[in-house]
This record gives sequence, C-alpha cells and structure tokens, in this order.
Amino acid sequence: MFSFLTLVQGLGLAYAAGLNLYATVAVTGLAIRYGWVHNVPTTIEPFGQLAVIVVAALLYIIEFVATLVPGVASAWETLHSLIRPPAAAVLAAATAWHADPVIVLVAALLGGGLAITTHTTKLGLRYAIDSSPEPVTNGVANLAELGLVSAVAIAIWDHPVVTLVAALIVLVTHEWNWWTGYATLQKTDDAYLQSSTTPLAAKVPGYVRRVLVQDYQTVKAGDALVELVDDD
Repeated sequence: MFSFLTLVQGLGLAYAAGLNLYATVAVTGLAIRYGWVHNVPTTIEPFGQLAVIVVAALLYIIEFVATLVPGVASAWETLHSLIRPPAAAVLAAATAWHADPVIVLVAALLGGGLAITTHTTKLGLRYAIDSSPEPVTNGVANLAELGLVSAVAIAIWDHPVVTLVAALIVLVTHEWNWWTGYATLQKTDDAYLQSSTTPLAAKVPGYVRRVLVQDYQTVKAGDALVELVDDD
C-alpha cells in the first residue's frame, strides 16, 4: 500500500511538472518549508531549502513574463518540450526512491509519459491563444495554470489518490472539449470573401460630377450614389 501511494504521489508531482516545472518545485518547496504538507519523502524534502525555492521562483517569474509576449510564449513552450518531461520523470522516480526498485522504474516511466501528456496539452492550448496580439489572454492562462499546479503540488501529499483522480479528470475533460470544440474549427491565413456583384446600368443621361460612395461601401435603397453635372 505504501508503494502504491508513493507511486501516486510521484505521478501527481510529474503531472504538475509537465504543466510548469518551476512552479511545481517552488510551490512544493514552500509547502514543505512552512509545514503545509506531510508525508513528504526525504528525497523531496530538500525542495524546502530557501536556495531551491528562490531559484525556482525566479525561473517561474522569467517564464511568466516571457509567456506574456506573443510568439515568445510559443517558442518558450516548445523549448520546454525538451525539459519538462525528463525532469518530471526524475521527480517521479525521486519521490518513489525508497520504494521497491520496480516501483521506482514504473514511477519514472509513467511520470514521464504523464508529463508528456500534460505538457503537449498545454502546448496546443498555448499555440491557440498565442495568436492573440494582447498579453491578457496569456496572463489569464498563466494564472489558471498556477492555480492548478499549486493545488496538485500541495494536495498530492496528504490526499494522493483523490488529487490524482481529480487532476486526470481535468485533463480528460480538457482533451474532450478540445476535440469536440476547438479542433473542429477551420483556420486559415489565406482566405477571402466572395459575394455577388450587381452592375449598375443607369438610364439617366448626363455627366457625373462626383461619386458619393466609396468602393465596397454598403448602401441602401434611396441613397444617392452620384452627383450629375446640371450645367446643360
């Protein structure tokens, strides 16, 4: 039973690290340092050291600011495809380090796989919202992510099974909404609108002094289109 709970705790930590490695380490460190959590393995207790918390927090602040910039956000997330999954696998293995060696290996494999899933899910979402030219959308996404990571990183130690199940439900729900909603939308950067064009065949003789409308301007019945020369 102990090995199972340790495995679940490692997977929860990997889940959070797949979303944001630096926030996971910083929040876990704060929770350990101030006694918010219990039953933390000795291999994870060093996260509570002030130096670890400060470094992780600084890296998180850099990431938060970087992901507010359109274009930079996508590049940052793409780069971390090489960082988060391996680091999450290490965290999962470290959590289960004192368990049976088989559990340690399983924790590393499942933790890395789960982190890849959470990271790629976030990556797709970030690509979608990064097209927005303003930083507000990315900022809201960052805060929502921080809330989820903090909840998992803190609750996983005292309520491992419930926390992991709830986190997986959030992940599956997001994936379902993605495939049934956003993924069905068609996007293009090379589109144009086509509509019927009705030529004007005026029967009024005379010369046009001034055209009163612009190209593609919307007009309605009764609107004056041109002004004729009335000198003759």
